[in-house]
Amino acid sequence: MREALDRAREVRALGAGLVETGGFRLRGWRALARYGLGSKAPTLRDLEETRKTATMLATVRHLETASVDDALDLLDVLMGSRLLARAERIGREEKLKSLPELKTAAGRVAKAVEVLLDTAPATVDGEAVSVLDAWEAIEKVMPRAKLAEALATIAECVPEGDGDEDAEWRAALASRYGTVRGFIRLLVETVDFGAVEAEAPVVRALKQLPHLVGRRKVAASEVEQVLVTGSWRRLVFANPDVAPGCVEKAAYSFCALEHLHRALRRQDVFARHGDRWGDPRVNCWRATVGRAPSRPC
Repeated sequence: MREALDRAREVRALGAGLVETGGFRLRGWRALARYGLGSKAPTLRDLEETRKTATMLATVRHLETASVDDALDLLDVLMGSRLLARAERIGREEKLKSLPELKTAAGRVAKAVEVLLDTAPATVDGEAVSVLDAWEAIEKVMPRAKLAEALATIAECVPEGDGDEDAEWRAALASRYGTVRGFIRLLVETVDFGAVEAEAPVVRALKQLPHLVGRRKVAASEVEQVLVTGSWRRLVFANPDVAPGCVEKAAYSFCALEHLHRALRRQDVFARHGDRWGDPRVNCWRATVGRAPSRPC
């Protein structure tokens, strides 16, 4: 991933993207870039000066786009196949491990509730049944200590009010922070991300990450809290190893990257200098040269 981003940065450093080319036809740029990519250095060197300059410019402009697309292709594979899919598999395995305990706990609670449902709300004389009498009836079938253990097991396995079914795999994902920490800064510096209005917080969060990863403490007020929903809230804001009022950086980084990955696939977030990962709402000259694009532009 770092090598792909370094390549994109080196190509962009040539400065071809700074040249104004608005007056040229799209078809002409494609033809020049195709010719430049398919020709050997001696052939290009022998071209007439104006033709050589235009060919080299078109070729490098195409390489700018291709290098950004290649880097985001790798990011898509890394997030989709290596990180998200593996974390989801680990999450499913953790759920399967907890099923026997959850089944036992649910059975204990069910017995207690069954006793309550079978207990009449009042005695023959019309007096209400006391709590002590109800507990006495329950403890004949289920001791209070075992019932407390069952409730604790259920609370641990069942999502909280702001939780969801993704809690297990997201926790597993946050544990692999070292996989992405090394290229977050390079990704933000190399790729110029844009977004539709609804996904603007994703781009803001991504641009914040390089300033957060090197710090020991990050306050909750410094992050895009609108992105931290569902089970991410507990992982980001309620980690017992993090000081009160601060966030868990690894979890927040993966929260932002998950949003980025999903928004890139929907093309609600895009690379301004990309083609396959570019903005589908504009007609750019950066169409693929010599092959059909895998994503609509």
